[in-house]
Amino acid sequence: MSVDENLLARNDGDNSSSDSKNSGENQANEAQPKSLREARMMEKAKIENKKKGGGKDGKGVGITAGEKPSVIALSLASLLKSSWFNVLPSFGLSILWIDVHVILGKVFGNKVFCELGDEWTLGKEAMGGSLSGVKKNKMIKTVEPMGLALGNLLLVLMIIAVISLIALIAGFVDSPMKAIKAMLESVFTNWSSIK
Repeated sequence: MSVDENLLARNDGDNSSSDSKNSGENQANEAQPKSLREARMMEKAKIENKKKGGGKDGKGVGITAGEKPSVIALSLASLLKSSWFNVLPSFGLSILWIDVHVILGKVFGNKVFCELGDEWTLGKEAMGGSLSGVKKNKMIKTVEPMGLALGNLLLVLMIIAVISLIALIAGFVDSPMKAIKAMLESVFTNWSSIK
């Protein structure tokens, strides 16, 4: 007898003895695979189900709790973290990378480009560390988009200020006497309204 015939014979014996069991146990046995092939097919179906809709938020695009992120995801999370650290030294220009990261996360999904706030815990999770600060992570996920919006607003105001300063300098260079006259008129006109 081959191995498959032995397995089938053993399963036939299990089915005859399972008639005396209650129906709840019968339903549990029906969910069990009868052969190695069925077990592999069920495992494949679970993986496909996880890819289609079993992931984070039902979208299947996020990194789930038991799953380790890829090396690329860890590298991009590290880059995102360092761009947050370098916001002030780069005069806000690293906010542009954070914006690009968020947009690419929306386009390609969060398997590679982590969500805002995940970059602080993603490395610890991959190294097998404990995630005792889950509440802190939820707070960071709430505060980080607000900080990004504020940073974008400040960056736009900075760009407007630089452009207006360049326009002011260009006006002085173009006709300095006209610019000095306009400046003195505005000062003395406002001076007479103050008295």
